[in-house]
Amino acid sequence: MPQEGEFEGFRIEEVLSRSGTTSVYRAFQHSLQRPVIIKELRPELAQEKDMLERFKREAQVCALIKHENIVDIYDYSVSADRIFLVMEFVAGCSLLELIQKNPRPPLNLILAILFQTLRGLSYAHSKGVIHRDLKPSNILLSRDGLVKITDLGLALLEGSAIITQPGAVVGTPAYISPEAISGRPITAQSDLFSLGVTLYELVAGQRAFDSEHFSDTLKRVLSEHPRPLIQFQADLPPEFDRLIMCMLEKQPAKRWSSAGEILLALQNLKLPDFPSDSRQVIRGYFSQPSERSRTIGAVPGKGLFAGPFRRKTLLQFGLAAVFALVMVYLALKYQFPSNRSSETKVRPPAISPQDTVSLVSPPSDSTALTGARALMETPGRSQDRVQPQITGKTVPSAVPETLAFKGRPAQQSVQSPEQPESDQYASSEPALLRVRCDPWADVYLNDILLDRTPFESRSLPSGRYRLSFHHPAFPPVFRDIDVKPGEELAVNVSLWETVGRIVVLVDSWAEIYIDDILAGVTPLREPLIVPLGQHIVTLKNPAFALWKDTLAFQRGDPPCTLRVKLESDHGSLSNPEISSEANSDSTPSPEDLRSDSAAIGHP
Repeated sequence: MPQEGEFEGFRIEEVLSRSGTTSVYRAFQHSLQRPVIIKELRPELAQEKDMLERFKREAQVCALIKHENIVDIYDYSVSADRIFLVMEFVAGCSLLELIQKNPRPPLNLILAILFQTLRGLSYAHSKGVIHRDLKPSNILLSRDGLVKITDLGLALLEGSAIITQPGAVVGTPAYISPEAISGRPITAQSDLFSLGVTLYELVAGQRAFDSEHFSDTLKRVLSEHPRPLIQFQADLPPEFDRLIMCMLEKQPAKRWSSAGEILLALQNLKLPDFPSDSRQVIRGYFSQPSERSRTIGAVPGKGLFAGPFRRKTLLQFGLAAVFALVMVYLALKYQFPSNRSSETKVRPPAISPQDTVSLVSPPSDSTALTGARALMETPGRSQDRVQPQITGKTVPSAVPETLAFKGRPAQQSVQSPEQPESDQYASSEPALLRVRCDPWADVYLNDILLDRTPFESRSLPSGRYRLSFHHPAFPPVFRDIDVKPGEELAVNVSLWETVGRIVVLVDSWAEIYIDDILAGVTPLREPLIVPLGQHIVTLKNPAFALWKDTLAFQRGDPPCTLRVKLESDHGSLSNPEISSEANSDSTPSPEDLRSDSAAIGHP
C-alpha cells in the first residue's frame, strides 16, 4: 500500500495544500519529464458519493474541453487505496494574486486577460460545460502569457446527471449569479455574470457585491446595481464600462447572449489599448522588476553596486563579513561549551489561559467555509513555528470559546504527562527517524523543536523519546517511541482523528451554527471541523423553518454527512422584478452595445 504523499511514477516536490477534502502536491512525472499537479481525494471521503462524483466530474469535464485557455488534465486514477487527479502545472499566479499585488492594473493587461478568458469560456460553453464558480482565484496567468481557467469541480455538464440537489446554491457568494441564488436554471449567461463581477473587481479594485454577512451579500447581488466603473477610473472608455455593466444585468435575458458575442463586441470597439498580442502583454507583466527575483544592481551602471565602486565595495564587504563570522564563532564557543550535558532544552513559552484558536470562522469569499482551512495549508518555512501551545497571535482576537482548543495555564511549559528521560542504549550506532503528519505540524522531540512536517528523515541517538505534534487548529498529539541502534523507525500521525468533521448538503443555502456559533454557510467545499464530543447543529435561512440536530463525535470517527431539505416557512429570497421605470435608466441592452461598437469601430 503506498504511503501518504507517495505516488508511483512521480516525485513529490512540494505539498501545496492539505484540506479536509483534498491534498494538493506539486510533483514531477518521471515518464514524461514534466512538472504536474496531483490532487488527491482524502481516503475517508472515497465512500461519500457526492464528493466522489464531484471529483470524477472535474476529471471528465477537463478531459472533454481541451483548450489552451483551460487547465488540462493528464490522468484520473482510482484504486482501492487512493483516488487522485494528475493535472497541468501552471507556472505563474492567479488573477486573485494579481489583484492583491496590483489593484487596478493597466487597461491593456485587463483586456488581454479578458480576451483569453472569453476564448476559454466560449469553448467550454460550446461543449455544454458551465463552470458555475468563476472567480479571480479560478483564473490563472502563466508566465508564458496564457490565461487558464481552472477548478471545474462544480461544473455542470449538459446531458449528465446533476450532482448537487435541485435548487441548491452553488458557487461563491460574492460572484454568484442572481438566478443561482433564486434557484432558477443555470445557463452559460450565469458564467458571464460571474465573469462580469470578476472583471469589475479587476478594474475597480474592489468587489461589486460584498458584505460581512453571507445573506447580505446575496441580497446585494439580487437587488443592487454596482457603481459605474468610470467612477473608479475616469479615463476608462465609456463603451468598455457599458460592456462590463451589461454582463452584470440581474435578468439573464438582458445580458450578453454568449462569451463569443462579447468577444466580437470587444474587438469591434477598436479600443486603443486593445492588444494585438495578448500573450505578449501578459508575459510583459511577469517580466516587470516587481514580478522577477529582486536583485541589486540589475540595471547596468545603476544601483548600489555598479562599475569600479562595485568591485571595491564587494571586497570590503567580504572582508568585513569574514571578520564578523570569526568573532561570532569565538563568542559562541566561549559562551556555549561543547559539553552536551549542559544543553538547555528549548521549552515552549508560557501562555495565557484565554489564548485560543478558532476551529471555524465566518465565510469570506470562498465556498470552502471552514475557518481552519488556511491553517491546514502548509505554511512557508520562513513563518514562525507553532509552539506546543495555541496563541491568540495566529487568529483574530475575537474567537468563539465553545469551538476552540484552550491553551495551557500561564507560567507552565508544555509538558507531556509521565515524560520519560532519554535512555541511551550501549551501542552508539544512530537510528533513523521518519515522521509523517497529516496535515502539517511542528514536531518536538522531548520538548526540543525538531522541524515542521514534511521534512527528511533524521538520525538520532538510540533511546526512549517523546514526540509531540502541534498545529493551531488541533489539540496536541503525543507519541512515545523507543528507538533501537541502527533502526529505521516510521511514525505516522493523523491529526484528523482528534477532531470531528461535518459535511452539510442543503437543498438551498443556509447559515450553519455549531453550538449557537456561526461556523459557515453552504455550499461547503470542505467539511467543518469541531472538537470531539457532542454538538448542536443549527441551519438558518430566513425563507425556511429552523433546522436543528445533535451530533456526537469520538476519536477516529469518519466525517458525518448531513443531507437536509429545508421546510418552507415564509417567503423566499428571489430575484425582485425591476420596474420598467427603473429599467429605463439601466445599462444599455446588448443590442444597443452592438450598434455602439459597430459605430465606433466603423466611423
